[in-house]
Amino acid sequence: MSAKDILIFAGVAVAAYMVLKRRGAASSFATEIPNSALPGQNGYGWRYFSDGTAISPDGTYYLKGKVISSTYDGVSVGSNYGNLTT
Repeated sequence: MSAKDILIFAGVAVAAYMVLKRRGAASSFATEIPNSALPGQNGYGWRYFSDGTAISPDGTYYLKGKVISSTYDGVSVGSNYGNLTT
């Protein structure tokens, strides 16, 4: 891939981002919030996201404090995502 190809690709990527941003779609992606809890501290092993989603160490998904999906020994045992009201 030449330098010219890279510049063209970068320009297309920037243009696509600007279009998505203008439509509001670029801001709808959740980003992970760093968790600095150490082993033995509350919150250790949890993952938090900017849209209000949290994932517990056992793999249970929460959205704004409500369980939306859980696992048991790595097997999904259900999802309430479609039944949530905000």
